[in-house]
Amino acid sequence: MKVPKGIIFLTIFSVFVCRDMKAQGWQIINSGTSASINSMCFVDTSLIFAAADTGKVLRSSNGGITWNIIQCGTILPLRGVSFVNKDTGYTVAGSQLLRTSNSGLNWMTVSSFYGNCYFVKFFSKYSGVVITSYNINFQYYIDCYRTSNGGNNWNSSTVTTGYLSLFNNVFFLDSLYGYIAVAYLMSVTTNGGNTWSTHNIGSNNDESYIYNFVSPDTGFLVLKSTNINVQMTTNRGSTFNPIYQTTAYNLYAGYFLNQNTGYIAGVSGPILCTTNKGVNWITQYPASIPNGLSRMLFINERLGFTFGAHGTIMRTSNGGGLFIGITQNSSGIPSNYSLYQNSPNPFNPHTKIKFDLSYKSIARISLFNIQGKEITILVNNEMDAGSYSVDWDATNYPSGVYFYKLTAGKFSETKKMILIK
Repeated sequence: MKVPKGIIFLTIFSVFVCRDMKAQGWQIINSGTSASINSMCFVDTSLIFAAADTGKVLRSSNGGITWNIIQCGTILPLRGVSFVNKDTGYTVAGSQLLRTSNSGLNWMTVSSFYGNCYFVKFFSKYSGVVITSYNINFQYYIDCYRTSNGGNNWNSSTVTTGYLSLFNNVFFLDSLYGYIAVAYLMSVTTNGGNTWSTHNIGSNNDESYIYNFVSPDTGFLVLKSTNINVQMTTNRGSTFNPIYQTTAYNLYAGYFLNQNTGYIAGVSGPILCTTNKGVNWITQYPASIPNGLSRMLFINERLGFTFGAHGTIMRTSNGGGLFIGITQNSSGIPSNYSLYQNSPNPFNPHTKIKFDLSYKSIARISLFNIQGKEITILVNNEMDAGSYSVDWDATNYPSGVYFYKLTAGKFSETKKMILIK
């Protein structure tokens, strides 16, 4: 096969990190480069692209298991990547916007901007935005450029003053709603970047990095001051409430699937997951990551990536896998699906729930309060046949009657338990 000039292909096989159980949730993937990976996007669950330093585009056609490296004609860092279909995509390097029309094999410059480009997002083949940053007399400015004809012409608006970092500062939910967090300021647009409103979200020395928004009003970011605070807003950034705090490590990477379920990771820290708006956090990958993780992306509730410095990519295909706190009591195959009474019961504040799976299944154990509202998810994984138990820590819940429900395949059963404090 003839390879186009300037294209370098490296097919890399995954390196899997295995610990106690076969259903390891997060795997370290060999990206084939030591260049920092700055952005990732997907066309579908198979075709995925990433942008890296030194002008490298990474392309996977098997869901991120192996990657090909394409040199796109520049040695500048690529700060963003966005594909609208399998053929047409965009990336930004320095002050330039590059476009491909053959699935990343070849790239050409289509636009140049004043300042450096830090973000690109196309919502269709013709409609997109680019975010730039520049300084005049030591004052930094952030501009938003908008196109409706594939980058041939642009309209611009000044967002705010401030310096865009190399970490997450920009997120667009769709073609209307966009968010930029810089230092202690957040800017929001509701009309595709035509106008922006800016307000304080912290104090003068704070740093802020956006994870993502799951609706126009509900979103998540990390605010770095004396502590590292993961925060949630339900009013489009007017106010934020802390849902996780640490002083042990930076948490640049994060992604929320909805207002309840999210993941966070960072420099030299674990990968954590919550299923109840941050009331409880479960460690999914307890070991320190050798190279810092700065970004995270989930394609659906099962397939996700976190990535960052020195070509680091971690991948999950089962929502992070078996949670810490789940124990496989026996690898023997039970004859039936079963859900057992929790023990102890009543309890304060810890209890254990045992269950059997007679076939390999996607098992889910949900907890409900007396009103029937789902309050947390203890298990949500594909698991081999076997006997298991999972612990529930109810420290942050009030006394009362609760229900837990196991669904696996066509099996479903619910039992009651009592928390007494």
